[in-house]
Amino acid sequence: MMQQIQADELASMQAYLGPLLTGEACPVMVRQVPIPFLRLVWPHVVERIARVVERSAGRMTIDNIADRLLRGEEQMWVVYDGAIRAVLTTEIVVWPSGMKTGRINWCTGNGANQWRELVADIHDWSKAQGAVKFEMMARKGWAKLLPDHKISHVLLEKDLTDGQ
Repeated sequence: MMQQIQADELASMQAYLGPLLTGEACPVMVRQVPIPFLRLVWPHVVERIARVVERSAGRMTIDNIADRLLRGEEQMWVVYDGAIRAVLTTEIVVWPSGMKTGRINWCTGNGANQWRELVADIHDWSKAQGAVKFEMMARKGWAKLLPDHKISHVLLEKDLTDGQ
């Protein structure tokens, strides 16, 4: 019976991920990648993640992104239509007050105009996790793509290594 449940669960996850695993063309969609499928999807997204690491200026490494995903501290999402259009990670932040906030930590991809409305699926997931707010660390251009979001803060950054 246990093997049957596992087989049913595997079939369910394969159906959920569908064209992401097969590469078949489909309407654009976003899917959270369940932890057991991360190793299967990773080779298809690692180059994009490497670009995020490069732009992070030392804040992230490939290994610590993978570790956080495998521990369930962050969740990987993939936007695809038979081809991968974007990869992003989320987390649920619990503030000292106890308030929960859904957060997109990073997003990399192309053609955001064709899939920006799919962020609503991530809002829904965040609500299901108990979040009452949603935030996104993003480059300035995202503010135009998501007009129902407001800019609440600006990140100011200074290199303290004297360029070394």
